[in-house]
Amino acid sequence: MVTRVPRISDDLLVEVECLEPEEQLYLLEYLAGLVRRRLREPGGRSLLELQGLGKEAWVGVNAQEYVDREREAWSG
Repeated sequence: MVTRVPRISDDLLVEVECLEPEEQLYLLEYLAGLVRRRLREPGGRSLLELQGLGKEAWVGVNAQEYVDREREAWSG
């Protein structure tokens, strides 16, 4: 019995079924390698996931005034 994953189209499954057994084996090996590589990736997360995080802390803060204050603090 085949468990359906919603993102896999019926057309794709029909196409795979029409492949020769050697082609199906190649596809299986290719997909297994793909999954292995993805499992080895550290974290698998994107820095872009942090976009907008903490933006409420900056509400009402003038960016130029903030930078100017920081620069003054560095030069003492």
